Amino acid sequence: MAGMLRRAVGDRTDFMVFSSPQGRSMNTARIVTAGTGAPITQNALLTEIAFGAWEGKTLEQIRKSWPDLAALAEQDMVNWHFNAPGGETLLDLEARADSLLNALRGPAVIFTHGVLSRVLRARWLGLDDGGMMDLPGGQGVIFHLHPDHGHCVIEK
Repeated sequence: MAGMLRRAVGDRTDFMVFSSPQGRSMNTARIVTAGTGAPITQNALLTEIAFGAWEGKTLEQIRKSWPDLAALAEQDMVNWHFNAPGGETLLDLEARADSLLNALRGPAVIFTHGVLSRVLRARWLGLDDGGMMDLPGGQGVIFHLHPDHGHCVIEK
């Protein structure tokens, strides 16, 4: 990913680096940006979705304790993430994504997590919930969002 980032930013030095303060994201940010000289700013807006009572549980454990809500995972992959008792809703994540995007003042490299990544990209692109779930995901991928060119994926 460090090589992908170097190819994507070239000789630019006018970018900020933001990361979720959660361990895996920060570790990835440190490794990928090493050698760029760019400081990493931790931003709590970039943390992964809070799953409330589902935090740390497997889908099987969720099915056992919340069978009706777990059934949404089989029927509606868009919304099931956002129905955890005591967890964040899609509106919560959209508000976080909007706050972050509205605060950006120039080029930025952002290290975050799967669900929030989809929400951020969907808000940037003006997509609805269904369009959000059609976005590519995965690890080891850089998503390039540009005000004039929309969205592209730069993969390994």
